[in-house]
Amino acid sequence: MSKLRLLIFDLDGTLVDSVDDYQISVNRLMREENLPELTRSQVAHGLGHGLRSMVKNLFPHFETQPQKLHEIEERFLKYYLEDDCTKKTVLYPGVIEFLNTWTGHLAMVTNKSIEPTTKIMSHLGLHHFHWSSVFGYESLPERKPSALPLQEAMKRGLAQPDETLMIGDG
Repeated sequence: MSKLRLLIFDLDGTLVDSVDDYQISVNRLMREENLPELTRSQVAHGLGHGLRSMVKNLFPHFETQPQKLHEIEERFLKYYLEDDCTKKTVLYPGVIEFLNTWTGHLAMVTNKSIEPTTKIMSHLGLHHFHWSSVFGYESLPERKPSALPLQEAMKRGLAQPDETLMIGDG
């Protein structure tokens, strides 16, 4: 068996609990659109596959209006990035302690946009660790579930597939 050299992490739901901040921005949009606000559970259920998927899941009222969905995506990203992405997002217990003990390479592959990803990482102290790569939604021509981000992370982390573990995606 090969020695583990690289850990690739997802961000939301793996290293950080960010649902409350998503809920703040989503409900701001709901109020603006005169729609009922969503519970934490409803917002959490709509997450996991990037911004476009989240907006389609949480705003089905506009599924036949692609321009409106795009406008909501843009407004969400503005609110989330400028005001809401670090208000209530927290590290899960033990994350820093674990990362402090890991001696191999680290990478981040998330379907969150790169700008809020780096803002959250900085806010929570994750930027202090040596990440061989941090890839967001728009960092590469393809995103998860494509293998491309993982392959690129392994290349930059100098690890083969049998020396790599992806943590946080189903």
